[in-house]
Amino acid sequence: MIEKVLNKLIFYGLERGLIEKDDEIWARNTLMGLLKLSDWRETEEASEHRELYEILEDITDYAAEKGLVNDDITSRDLFDTAVMGLLTPRPSSVRKKFWNEYKENPEKATNWYYGFSGDTYYIRRSLLYGKYKTLWENRGEGSSRN
Repeated sequence: MIEKVLNKLIFYGLERGLIEKDDEIWARNTLMGLLKLSDWRETEEASEHRELYEILEDITDYAAEKGLVNDDITSRDLFDTAVMGLLTPRPSSVRKKFWNEYKENPEKATNWYYGFSGDTYYIRRSLLYGKYKTLWENRGEGSSRN
């Protein structure tokens, strides 16, 4: 049921501070519009933890099944970016927060922005972790070192 997945994404947005509690209905309606949903079925709160990439993959799979997005890598990437764009604060808000943090501590501002970029899926952590995990597991292959 797609509503359960969308609820997970909305909860993620609330948890990460991308949206506020007052934005919850707006976020749901905006996501419904993107997915061409005309009705909302309430669901029980999902208790299992899901990573953001898993949630976005389920939403994108749904959109592909319904013909809302082509089922190729580029189209899927653009679609999940559009989904996250609905939960991402406007650039003016992001810049304001960054520069306010920067005035106090440039390193803190940079760390905040890096975390924010991962939370909004601009930096695709799952891909980075997968790449580095593979590099770590394959370290030393093809060399005389172990």
